[in-house]
Amino acid sequence: MKSNGINLLSLNISSELRKNIVIITVSGPVNAAQSPRLREAIGEAFKKDVQAVIIDMNGVDYMDSSGLATFVEAVQKAEERGAKFAILGNVRERIQHLFEITRLEGLFLRFQSKEEALNAFD
Repeated sequence: MKSNGINLLSLNISSELRKNIVIITVSGPVNAAQSPRLREAIGEAFKKDVQAVIIDMNGVDYMDSSGLATFVEAVQKAEERGAKFAILGNVRERIQHLFEITRLEGLFLRFQSKEEALNAFD
């Protein structure tokens, strides 16, 4: 199913562990139907007792309030474990707008590249 050229059904998630940091690469929509899968991946990452969990947002083309709630929960999990949660990549304009209108844009650490993110946690 597509809405305004955006695929609302298919979310791809992969993760890699580098330097005690999990990078979760996401592509597709982070919406009410798909955010539980991302929430589960984030929870599994934090179970590994890592220093940080970073979400690579370069492939995310849509996010709704349930996706935003998933990110807020991730920040809370990170704080509970003494870890960090961050966003990597260029966030689409409509997603950035969601962060801004909810006044949460400052809640997430933001990085433009994997190298920048990994170096920040050395």
